Amino acid sequence: MAVGVFLAAAAFASVGTCGERLSRDDLGAAITKAEAAVADLDDTAFRDRFNELAGLVLPCMGDLVPADLAARYHQLMAIHLYGLGDEAGAALALGAAKRAADGEALPGDLLSGELATAWAQAEVTPRTRRAPEPRTGTLAFDGVNHRNRPFDAPTLVQLFDVSGQALATQYLGPRDPLPRYPAVPRRRNALIAVSVGAGALGASALTWAVATRAELYRSAGDPAFNGESLDALRGRANLLSVVGGVGLALGVGAGSAAVVVGPR
Repeated sequence: MAVGVFLAAAAFASVGTCGERLSRDDLGAAITKAEAAVADLDDTAFRDRFNELAGLVLPCMGDLVPADLAARYHQLMAIHLYGLGDEAGAALALGAAKRAADGEALPGDLLSGELATAWAQAEVTPRTRRAPEPRTGTLAFDGVNHRNRPFDAPTLVQLFDVSGQALATQYLGPRDPLPRYPAVPRRRNALIAVSVGAGALGASALTWAVATRAELYRSAGDPAFNGESLDALRGRANLLSVVGGVGLALGVGAGSAAVVVGPR
């Protein structure tokens, strides 16, 4: 789906050039123009309308893109990709359209042949993974406010500020990264907690191991301690040394991972 990836990158790059944020009515009007070009079998008009839609209208959205418009956008992307010979990408986009529409037929009767077949065969239930939670604002995928991103299909993602205005609207292919945003560092915090806990456990175990070895040396010359007692002390000291070493190693490893993961 290289073409789709290019369009997504180009669209997101133009966010900073938006003169004003557009409404869902603006998006609906642009989608309707592109659909009309498809219905008229006017390839040149469709290419122009779709490029305008993908590069100028979508990235400048200020409103939530509702699920029905997201579905229609996915369908247009499928038609665009199919025309460029990317049948696999077109099928994925149609699957996304069908899921966004909850399996309902889309207006216009624009699909025929292989595209109609791909629509009929598409599954309605996507496989998803949780996106990182924004520190402020919310995320939406295909018109629904949640953090469940489809991981095997394209999706239309939006990032909103606390007032509900869209800060970014982007069409993502299955392997495209999310737009960058400050996220709640849950993974990093968990790794820090593991690092601190494991380090504390390791340090305590090593301290105890040192004390146990000191007791072993003191007891070695005491007639009251037989060989069995000394062996028990030696075994305890060795075990504590191993636990302490593993704990410190785990603490260092988790701490290093927290640095690598960063604020996610």
